[in-house]
Amino acid sequence: MLVQLFLWYNIAALYPRIALSIPGLGEIWSAQSNALVSPFSAAVIALVMHQSAYAAEIVRAGIQSVGNGQIEAARALGYRPAQIFRHTVLPQAMRAIMPPAGNEIIGQLKTTAVVSVISLQDVLFSAQIIYQRTYEVIPAAAGRHPVVSADDLSAVSGPVLRGALFWPRCHAT
Repeated sequence: MLVQLFLWYNIAALYPRIALSIPGLGEIWSAQSNALVSPFSAAVIALVMHQSAYAAEIVRAGIQSVGNGQIEAARALGYRPAQIFRHTVLPQAMRAIMPPAGNEIIGQLKTTAVVSVISLQDVLFSAQIIYQRTYEVIPAAAGRHPVVSADDLSAVSGPVLRGALFWPRCHAT
Protein backbone atom coordinates (compact mmCIF):
# COMPACT_ATOMS: atom_id res chain seq x y z
CA MET A 1 0.00 0.00 0.00
CA LEU A 2 2.75 2.44 0.94
CA VAL A 3 4.67 1.62 -2.22
CA GLN A 4 1.57 2.42 -4.29
CA LEU A 5 1.08 5.69 -2.42
CA PHE A 6 4.67 6.61 -3.13
CA LEU A 7 4.37 5.66 -6.81
CA TRP A 8 1.13 7.55 -7.49
CA TYR A 9 2.29 10.58 -5.52
CA ASN A 10 5.44 10.74 -7.68
CA ILE A 11 3.90 9.69 -10.99
CA ALA A 12 5.10 12.94 -12.59
CA ALA A 13 8.67 11.67 -12.29
CA LEU A 14 7.80 8.87 -14.71
CA TYR A 15 5.23 10.67 -16.87
CA PRO A 16 5.59 14.47 -16.78
CA ARG A 17 2.74 14.93 -19.28
CA ILE A 18 -0.37 12.85 -19.83
CA ALA A 19 -1.81 13.12 -23.32
CA LEU A 20 -4.71 11.71 -25.33
CA SER A 21 -3.80 11.02 -28.93
CA ILE A 22 -5.79 9.51 -31.78
CA PRO A 23 -3.94 8.01 -34.75
CA GLY A 24 -4.35 10.24 -37.78
CA LEU A 25 -5.55 13.23 -35.73
CA GLY A 26 -2.59 13.62 -33.39
CA GLU A 27 -2.70 14.89 -29.85
CA ILE A 28 -6.19 15.96 -28.79
CA TRP A 29 -5.63 16.74 -25.13
CA SER A 30 -2.66 16.93 -22.76
CA ALA A 31 -1.94 18.13 -19.26
CA GLN A 32 0.85 18.16 -16.72
CA SER A 33 0.80 15.12 -14.41
CA ASN A 34 1.23 17.30 -11.34
CA ALA A 35 -1.95 19.18 -12.23
CA LEU A 36 -3.94 15.95 -12.62
CA VAL A 37 -2.66 13.86 -9.71
CA SER A 38 -3.02 15.74 -6.47
CA PRO A 39 -2.09 14.14 -3.12
CA PHE A 40 -5.77 13.35 -2.54
CA SER A 41 -6.25 11.72 -5.94
CA ALA A 42 -2.97 9.79 -5.47
CA ALA A 43 -4.35 8.40 -2.21
CA VAL A 44 -7.66 7.47 -3.85
CA ILE A 45 -5.93 5.75 -6.78
CA ALA A 46 -3.62 3.83 -4.45
CA LEU A 47 -6.50 2.71 -2.22
CA VAL A 48 -8.58 1.57 -5.21
CA MET A 49 -5.70 -0.28 -6.84
CA HIS A 50 -4.76 -1.94 -3.55
CA GLN A 51 -8.28 -3.06 -2.70
CA SER A 52 -9.39 -4.13 -6.18
CA ALA A 53 -6.97 -7.05 -6.23
CA TYR A 54 -8.39 -8.40 -2.98
CA ALA A 55 -11.96 -7.88 -4.14
CA ALA A 56 -11.32 -9.73 -7.40
CA GLU A 57 -9.79 -12.64 -5.52
CA ILE A 58 -12.76 -12.83 -3.14
CA VAL A 59 -15.24 -12.92 -6.04
CA ARG A 60 -13.16 -15.49 -7.93
CA ALA A 61 -12.97 -17.77 -4.90
CA GLY A 62 -16.70 -17.40 -4.26
CA ILE A 63 -17.59 -18.38 -7.82
CA GLN A 64 -15.22 -21.33 -7.75
CA SER A 65 -16.76 -22.52 -4.48
CA VAL A 66 -19.95 -23.51 -6.33
CA GLY A 67 -19.78 -27.18 -7.24
CA ASN A 68 -19.78 -28.42 -10.82
CA GLY A 69 -22.81 -30.58 -10.02
CA GLN A 70 -24.89 -27.44 -9.52
CA ILE A 71 -23.92 -26.13 -12.94
CA GLU A 72 -24.61 -29.49 -14.57
CA ALA A 73 -28.02 -29.64 -12.90
CA ALA A 74 -28.88 -26.18 -14.22
CA ARG A 75 -27.81 -27.24 -17.72
CA ALA A 76 -29.99 -30.31 -17.42
CA LEU A 77 -32.95 -28.04 -16.62
CA GLY A 78 -32.31 -26.14 -19.86
CA TYR A 79 -30.88 -22.92 -18.45
CA ARG A 80 -28.77 -20.76 -20.75
CA PRO A 81 -25.27 -19.78 -19.52
CA ALA A 82 -26.40 -16.33 -18.33
CA GLN A 83 -29.31 -17.90 -16.45
CA ILE A 84 -27.01 -20.50 -14.91
CA PHE A 85 -24.78 -17.76 -13.58
CA ARG A 86 -27.61 -15.48 -12.42
CA HIS A 87 -29.93 -18.08 -10.89
CA THR A 88 -27.60 -20.88 -9.80
CA VAL A 89 -23.98 -19.82 -9.38
CA LEU A 90 -24.31 -16.25 -8.07
CA PRO A 91 -26.76 -16.92 -5.20
CA GLN A 92 -24.59 -19.76 -3.92
CA ALA A 93 -21.38 -17.82 -4.43
CA MET A 94 -22.73 -14.88 -2.42
CA ARG A 95 -22.69 -17.07 0.69
CA ALA A 96 -18.92 -17.40 0.28
CA ILE A 97 -18.35 -13.82 -0.93
CA MET A 98 -20.17 -11.76 1.70
CA PRO A 99 -18.12 -12.49 4.88
CA PRO A 100 -14.68 -11.72 3.41
CA ALA A 101 -16.13 -8.77 1.48
CA GLY A 102 -17.36 -7.32 4.77
CA ASN A 103 -13.90 -7.82 6.25
CA GLU A 104 -12.35 -6.03 3.30
CA ILE A 105 -14.71 -3.08 3.72
CA ILE A 106 -13.65 -2.79 7.36
CA GLY A 107 -10.00 -3.06 6.31
CA GLN A 108 -10.51 -0.37 3.70
CA LEU A 109 -11.98 1.96 6.30
CA LYS A 110 -8.94 1.37 8.50
CA THR A 111 -6.59 1.99 5.59
CA THR A 112 -8.30 5.26 4.68
CA ALA A 113 -7.86 6.38 8.28
CA VAL A 114 -4.15 5.61 8.05
CA VAL A 115 -3.84 7.51 4.77
CA SER A 116 -5.65 10.52 6.19
CA VAL A 117 -3.67 10.67 9.44
CA ILE A 118 -0.15 9.75 8.37
CA SER A 119 1.28 12.03 5.76
CA LEU A 120 3.38 10.59 2.98
CA GLN A 121 6.39 12.53 4.18
CA ASP A 122 6.25 10.95 7.66
CA VAL A 123 6.03 7.42 6.32
CA LEU A 124 8.76 7.68 3.70
CA PHE A 125 11.17 10.08 5.40
CA SER A 126 14.25 7.99 4.61
CA ALA A 127 13.27 7.79 0.94
CA GLN A 128 12.96 11.57 0.88
CA ILE A 129 16.46 11.96 2.28
CA ILE A 130 17.79 9.65 -0.43
CA TYR A 131 16.15 11.39 -3.33
CA GLN A 132 17.08 14.81 -1.95
CA ARG A 133 20.72 13.72 -2.09
CA THR A 134 20.65 11.82 -5.39
CA TYR A 135 17.73 13.51 -7.21
CA GLU A 136 16.46 10.01 -8.07
CA VAL A 137 12.88 9.61 -6.86
CA ILE A 138 11.85 6.26 -8.33
CA PRO A 139 15.07 4.29 -7.57
CA ALA A 140 14.62 5.15 -3.90
CA ALA A 141 11.14 3.66 -4.02
CA ALA A 142 12.25 0.64 -6.02
CA GLY A 143 14.64 -0.48 -3.31
CA ARG A 144 18.02 0.18 -4.95
CA HIS A 145 18.91 2.26 -1.91
CA PRO A 146 18.81 1.28 1.77
CA VAL A 147 15.06 1.69 2.09
CA VAL A 148 12.83 -1.20 3.11
CA SER A 149 10.99 -2.24 -0.03
CA ALA A 150 8.05 -4.55 -0.61
CA ASP A 151 10.41 -7.31 -1.75
CA ASP A 152 12.30 -7.10 1.53
CA LEU A 153 9.08 -7.34 3.49
CA SER A 154 7.80 -10.33 1.51
CA ALA A 155 11.15 -12.09 1.85
CA VAL A 156 10.80 -11.84 5.62
CA SER A 157 7.07 -12.40 5.98
CA GLY A 158 6.88 -15.46 3.69
CA PRO A 159 9.04 -17.79 5.81
CA VAL A 160 7.47 -16.45 9.00
CA LEU A 161 3.96 -17.24 7.75
CA ARG A 162 4.99 -20.70 6.53
CA GLY A 163 6.55 -21.37 9.92
CA ALA A 164 3.41 -20.19 11.68
CA LEU A 165 1.31 -22.58 9.60
CA PHE A 166 3.75 -25.47 10.11
CA TRP A 167 4.16 -24.99 13.89
CA PRO A 168 0.76 -26.39 15.03
CA ARG A 169 1.22 -29.55 12.95
CA CYS A 170 4.66 -30.23 14.40
CA HIS A 171 3.67 -29.69 18.02
CA ALA A 172 0.24 -31.26 18.09
CA THR A 173 -0.30 -33.61 21.01
